[in-house]
Amino acid sequence: MQQEIAAGPVQAKDRIASIDTLRGVALLGILTVNIIGFGLVSYAYGSPIPDGALAGVNFWAYVSVDLFFEGAMRAIFAMLFGAGVILFTARGDSPAAATSLADLYYKRTILLILFGLGDAFLLLWPWDILYIYGVVGLFLFPLRNVRASRLLIAVLAMLVLSAATEGLRWQDLKEMQAEAAGAQAALDDDLELDAEQQDAIDAWQEELDWIRPPQEEVEKELTMRRSGYFAVLVGQAPDVIDGQAVSVRSFYFWDALITMMLGMALYKYRVFDASRSHRFYTVMALLGFAVGLPVNAWELYRFVSSDYDIFATINPTYDLGRLGCAFGYVGLVMLFCKSGMWNRLKASLAAVGRMALTNYLAHSVICGLIFSGIGFGLVGELQRYQLYYVVAGIWLVQLIASPLWLRYYRFGPVEWLWRSLTYGVRQPMRN
Repeated sequence: MQQEIAAGPVQAKDRIASIDTLRGVALLGILTVNIIGFGLVSYAYGSPIPDGALAGVNFWAYVSVDLFFEGAMRAIFAMLFGAGVILFTARGDSPAAATSLADLYYKRTILLILFGLGDAFLLLWPWDILYIYGVVGLFLFPLRNVRASRLLIAVLAMLVLSAATEGLRWQDLKEMQAEAAGAQAALDDDLELDAEQQDAIDAWQEELDWIRPPQEEVEKELTMRRSGYFAVLVGQAPDVIDGQAVSVRSFYFWDALITMMLGMALYKYRVFDASRSHRFYTVMALLGFAVGLPVNAWELYRFVSSDYDIFATINPTYDLGRLGCAFGYVGLVMLFCKSGMWNRLKASLAAVGRMALTNYLAHSVICGLIFSGIGFGLVGELQRYQLYYVVAGIWLVQLIASPLWLRYYRFGPVEWLWRSLTYGVRQPMRN
């Protein structure tokens, strides 16, 4: 007879506070990068050129976010997703419960994919990560019982392959550049180009446009995003479809898979529950930042000093920098959790983490109202540094609202919906 696992989510008393706190830090930190996509033209992700953040406080806003936050907060968020796979499946460790557990796990993961699609299309956030997290999550269930050491070996192997693919990308760009230069030379000699030569010129220009987009393309995007809801939905849909399809077979899939598997290993090594020694977390923080920050600084220096050359965007050391900083932040947050300091802030961050799905989707709603045409239409109106006033305001609201909500309710509203649909039972909402 098949054994059924308990049809209900983890109770508040059984939660690991340090994981919730770390998730809250990562969730808030992700907004420092995502605000660029909300408040500026999408090309501003590639460089500071599209929004003119080439000097002064705007330039330093660009440098600071790229140095301290880009990639690192996303890595922590994905690590905790991997840890969450083990936490969710821990109750079904007997063979008899495996089928029931698998049903729940895959139902939960497919629901996350649907939430991601809703965020991308309905909430108009084309850079959504929930969809790709859900897709990668489909592959994680068989890995839940793999030993931590083996997970780490696999992660290291994939990191080496990831670095090697940057070399292949450099070679691809050189070939594209050479083909485009040959086609351009023929055009300069008044020769008629065939379709392949024209495609070569167009493909190379498309690569360059991510660093230096034509002003007409910038204005076209801003006009579309300042329009009404349906105009934005239809205008963004092709890019969202293309982006979601590409993400499944490109960098983003492996980016998420590597960090989720790393999170599974770190959870098994008891890194996330603040149970290791102060010395362990101190060394983790110092060593992480000692590696991550210099690597990030070097990559930034190469890009800026090259006058934002496209070849300077190729960084085989990218994962070393972002994971180094991610480890640094994990060490710091675990030390914070072990301390007796700022307990109210600790509780607020943990509440943000417990409501991470609600708060993440709330970023799309709030920023959509501020920046898109369905609200104030301020996309492209604020300078880069001014976006961080908005970030600070959202942080403050969520740090206050999340613990207040959880004082009366067991889950965030989207978490409640996710759990109710997963278990097929309406979950009790009030405390």
